[in-house]
Amino acid sequence: MENKIDSLRSKIKSYVLKTILFAKQIPSDQVGKIVTTQLIRSVTSIGANFEEATEAESNNDVVHKMAIVKKEAKETMYWLGLIT
Repeated sequence: MENKIDSLRSKIKSYVLKTILFAKQIPSDQVGKIVTTQLIRSVTSIGANFEEATEAESNNDVVHKMAIVKKEAKETMYWLGLIT
């Protein structure tokens, strides 16, 4: 049976990949490039920081990394909101 960490890892990876595919559809004009860059940076940071949290050296480190995940997810929603 898949554990909770692996399940969440899979969901995050799927979200990141879907967002990247969506970003590829954004026009590559000056504004589109800026927004796309910011979107990709924030959404990929979700996955990267989650992976770091799974290898954290202390409970405080886990909490800190997961707080970053939450902040990056919120930023990603901001950029998606601007685009839509």
